[in-house]
Amino acid sequence: MIKVHFHKKDYKWWNPLKYTTSIIKIFSNDIYYHVSFEIDKKYYESEFFSGVARYANPRNDIAYTLKLYLDKKIIKKIVDEYESMLGKKYDFFGVIFGFFGHKVHESDKYFCSELFLPILKNAYGITKNDIKNNLRPKDVRMFCLALTKNAK
Repeated sequence: MIKVHFHKKDYKWWNPLKYTTSIIKIFSNDIYYHVSFEIDKKYYESEFFSGVARYANPRNDIAYTLKLYLDKKIIKKIVDEYESMLGKKYDFFGVIFGFFGHKVHESDKYFCSELFLPILKNAYGITKNDIKNNLRPKDVRMFCLALTKNAK
């Protein structure tokens, strides 16, 4: 099983994160500003300053979680891809151009929603070329809801 976590937190007005998370929420037309993925109590995400990383503990701002029940072989392929992405930088241009509807992806950089691409590819046969825009947390949530509904 893969848990897809959506993050939401209200920051104080003086905290710079208030403004960056607000910009993401406004441009993505969503209440969540970040998405992360949990597999076997390991948390994978791509953050602004650290890029793609794996953590042993979850962040404290998880507001909503969806579960994807997938075959163990598929999960292994996804984990292998995540492991190969570790240490890659954050895709600033992908985020900025994505706000304006332009699909831009640097092959060696990732923003948080792009970590959903290995799940789409390995579990459902959907590649980044099949998607018209850069993924946003809202898109990830809509995919997950549709995929879990159709799996029942």
